[in-house]
Amino acid sequence: FLFIRENDPMAPVDQFFNGLKNGKWEKVYDSVYWGDSDSAGWMSKDEFIGEIRDEAGDFLSMSGVLDSLKVRKVSEGESYEGDDGLARKRLTIEMSISFMGMNESQEMDMVVVKEGKKFLIIPVWKIDNESMEELF
Repeated sequence: FLFIRENDPMAPVDQFFNGLKNGKWEKVYDSVYWGDSDSAGWMSKDEFIGEIRDEAGDFLSMSGVLDSLKVRKVSEGESYEGDDGLARKRLTIEMSISFMGMNESQEMDMVVVKEGKKFLIIPVWKIDNESMEELF
């Protein structure tokens, strides 16, 4: 089961939102491909956790909203190579929230990066850090 999850380009998106819902900032950070420290948008884990605690504070005060957040993949694009030589895919995801009788949903594009392989054969996908701007 773990192998199948890792191989799914949607896995880091699920990990990201589950981490967000549960306040597990390390999981949120680990679901993102940050590149190296020279990359645009790169953040250390400590910087990220400090920033998301500030940003997400307001968001999390509406924890009932977060509990009802559902994320699903609408479409998955063809794999393409980024400037850094790593494979990427564009996912269109739909986030929906039903809270106190309101139903809201929004589609957004996220790019995932095939960062490497686990056990030599299972691709490990992460969210491209440039997609983070879409979220926050």
